[in-house]
Amino acid sequence: MAVAVSSASGSLFSIIISATKHVAASYTKYLLMNFEPIS
Repeated sequence: MAVAVSSASGSLFSIIISATKHVAASYTKYLLMNFEPIS
């Protein structure tokens, strides 16, 4: 059972990591688009 729990938390962790990367990429793109006219 411990192995199953470890596996589940591992996949959940990877989902969170990929979601965070996606949000960071979108936010960075948004910031670049907004700050482009200023520079």
